[in-house]
Amino acid sequence: MLETGDKDLSKGEIQKISLARVLIRKPSVLIPDEPLSHVDQESVDDFLLALKSYNNEYKTTIIIKSHDNRVDSIVDETICI
Repeated sequence: MLETGDKDLSKGEIQKISLARVLIRKPSVLIPDEPLSHVDQESVDDFLLALKSYNNEYKTTIIIKSHDNRVDSIVDETICI
């Protein structure tokens, strides 16, 4: 875990912070690798909705690598390999 002062951050918190750091830069292409891993069940819907909203606002191409079928709710196309 990442240690910050007196508080240790969970893997899910670190993942959210990492994504936020990337999104602040407004990339034209975003390729998250397993973005739902380590994200608690309660945050998954919020996370997916936020990613979809970001995509709609900034017209970012997002290619998601995931084994989690929940991402199907926000994608335009699914490619299974």
